[in-house]
Formats: sequence, structure tokens, C-alpha cells
Amino acid sequence: MLGVNTLETDEITFSDGTTITTNNFATASDLITYTAGSNIAISAGNEISSTDTDTTYTAGDGIDITGTTIKAEYIKPQLRIISFDKDDVFNESSLSARWGDGSIHTTQTTNRQIGDSFCSGTSAKQTLTQNGYYRIRAHSNAQSDGYNDRVSFMIYLRINSTDYDETQNKNFFSWTYIRNNSDAAHGNNSFEDYIYLSSGTTIEVRYKLEIGTNRNFDNTLTNTQMDVYLNLTIERVYETNPEE
Repeated sequence: MLGVNTLETDEITFSDGTTITTNNFATASDLITYTAGSNIAISAGNEISSTDTDTTYTAGDGIDITGTTIKAEYIKPQLRIISFDKDDVFNESSLSARWGDGSIHTTQTTNRQIGDSFCSGTSAKQTLTQNGYYRIRAHSNAQSDGYNDRVSFMIYLRINSTDYDETQNKNFFSWTYIRNNSDAAHGNNSFEDYIYLSSGTTIEVRYKLEIGTNRNFDNTLTNTQMDVYLNLTIERVYETNPEE
């Protein structure tokens, strides 16, 4: 014989008189095992069919085999997407409904969960229930309402008792400038960054504003003088810290 797939004869006779012909020889389809690796799909063709009863198909990581269908499976993301009422805000210093001085949204309008749960909370303050490397994104649209004058408006993230505003080295803050009700009455803010946090950590979007002549962001306005539409997205990306 010249090789596995090439025969010099179509019949072999053994010393005891037993003979086998090419009809009895194993074929390539009898010997092949198809193995799908991570995120690899095996397309169905002539070599994969419902009649290949002697063929073994092995699913690797991220691969699902159902009947004669082979497809890739992907990890479902872990996301929490929360929106908040534009008027419901609370200021801890004055114990009143005021924007600025570290105020916080109090009422959720939507709370969408994708994948397994990893946080809980009914206001803008969320308590994490799993360790993880988190991607935190916030976007707000601020609108001058009863206040008809200039205002600089900041959003920032508080993690436990630490304010991640302009004094920190994370991109967890943003500010905008609104002129008055009739001329540039709207502005938007957004921030996004990654950070590893442990279970039990609290995170929340907070607000500061400035209506004076400096840049200290140490003033306040009542909830009837501004409307702020906030959307907060928290994504658990990894179980461990990839930055270490």
C-alpha cells in the first residue's frame, strides 16, 4: 500500500483464507472527529449530516450542538440601566429638594436588568452585591426651568464616601454651561470609566452647580428651577481586576 488513502489492490487475502475488499475498508468519514473550539462554528456540509452516525462532534467552550445544528454561544452581559425622574432630588445639607451641593436623584422611572443581578437600590444610590471590574456610565440632560440665568452644572460619581469629581484621577465627572431660558437653555453631561469594586460598595451620581462669579460649584437651586434627566448604566465586566 502506498498510503492511507491510496490502495494498490481492491482485495486482501489473509493466510487463514479470510478476504476483505475495498467495501470493508474504513473511509475518512469513519475516522474524523470534528471538534469545535472557543467561538468556532462548524458549517454543515457534505461531511456533516444526519446520516453520519459514526461521526463524533465535540462542543468546546462557547459552542452549542443541538441535533444537526452547531452554533456559537456568547456570554450574556451583566447590565443595569436606570433612568430617574427629572424633578425628584434631595439635598442632604439642607434636607430639601434642591440641585447642587452633592444632591442626589431619589426616584427611578425605569430599571432594566440584563443577565444576573449584581446591585440593588431604589434611588440613584446602588449597592453592589458582587465583586467585579465595573464599567460605570452616566448621561444627564440638564434644562433651565424656573431659573432664568446662567448656571454651570456638574455631575459626578460618589463611591462610598469618596467623591470622584475634578479632584480625582478617574473620568467619573462632567460639567456643562446653561445661559438662560431662551438662549442656550439646555446642556448635557456624560462620564464613563472602569474600576474594580467589592461587594457592599455603594455608588451614586451626585450634583454640584455654580450660579456665582467663581468656579467653586458651591451653590444650589430648588428642584423647580431645573429639570435634570439622568440615565445610569452599570456593567459588570470581569470578576477579577485586570489592571493588577
